Amino acid sequence: MRFAAAPLAELLAVQRSTGIPNIVAGIPLSRAAAALMRIAGPLLGKFLTLLAARASSKAEPSPSAAAIAALRSRVWAEAGNETGGRVAAMLETGEGYRAAAVAAVHALELQSARASRWRSHTSAGIWREIRLAGARHTHTGALTIMAINETLLAQVFGIAALGFLCGFWFLPGGVLALRRRALGELQVDLRLGYSPETLYRLLELYGRDGIRWFRNMLIADMFFPAVYGTFLFLLGDLASAAHPAAGVVRALAIAATCFDYLENIFLLHVLHRLPGRQAFAARAAGICTTLKLLSFVAALGVLATVSLSPAVR
Repeated sequence: MRFAAAPLAELLAVQRSTGIPNIVAGIPLSRAAAALMRIAGPLLGKFLTLLAARASSKAEPSPSAAAIAALRSRVWAEAGNETGGRVAAMLETGEGYRAAAVAAVHALELQSARASRWRSHTSAGIWREIRLAGARHTHTGALTIMAINETLLAQVFGIAALGFLCGFWFLPGGVLALRRRALGELQVDLRLGYSPETLYRLLELYGRDGIRWFRNMLIADMFFPAVYGTFLFLLGDLASAAHPAAGVVRALAIAATCFDYLENIFLLHVLHRLPGRQAFAARAAGICTTLKLLSFVAALGVLATVSLSPAVR
């Protein structure tokens, strides 16, 4: 069978369900059409994207039930191993999008059935709602499934975390401005194992305006840990599909977030008590900063390690 490789959704679905690292997905095409697709593919993709954006705003009539019933879809798969053994299979079904929707719901039902009893009871209610939604739309032959795309969420939180970092560093009153006031020294929440003496020495160098900037940054930093913590958690969850050991990233993300919040609370308490000195709060802030940085670096280290390792089958 001749076909042209294409970035289909099956690539992700098959990899996550089987753990096979080397997968090729595509659509049946003649050799000439496949060669043309390889050359014109990027331009064709942009054209189809623009066309879809324009067409999506137009209300198209739904096809009749007879027309949908007449449609057929065929899926062909072949697998091989290092010894040369090969197996192949073909599945024939009806209209592709309806079949995919039914298969997705059925797969989730099977996963739900294997979960613990309390989760099974909760999921049963969810699937009942999905079936009811499908029943309400039977006249159009459509089944609407609403799901959260974890990869898209990770991208959104990653961009948000990057935006926070740029603001913290480059906006007036940020990290660079405080560093200039401290004669080149970094602020304490970016240091490992600082002492109360180091904290109060930097606060003296900041002066009144610098302390106000630092307080505003700590208040803004009450949102940032939730953003980067969610980002790391999602990355760990995605990576654990191919590398179960990456699941530890989720725990490290939660730990880094919690230590960051404790650090901010202790530092805000220190600033609130100025010009008095709070040795315990300052020392506790230093410990939380160290644990936060260690958890964050460990999470990045695990992610870097699994990204360079082959998937676990």
